[in-house]
Amino acid sequence: INDTMTVLRRQRGDFESFYAKFEEKCQLLGLTDPSTRNVQPIKEHRRELFHNIYED
Repeated sequence: INDTMTVLRRQRGDFESFYAKFEEKCQLLGLTDPSTRNVQPIKEHRRELFHNIYED
């Protein structure tokens, strides 16, 4: 269990790092609507999209 938890923590850190880069790139490319930038459902949707891309 400890090994599994260690791997999950590392993967979570990796995901957060890649997601931050993804968000930055979206803003640079003008893909982020400023009026909805802090809306939770959109962020979760982007996170889900990123996760699907990252897995492939």
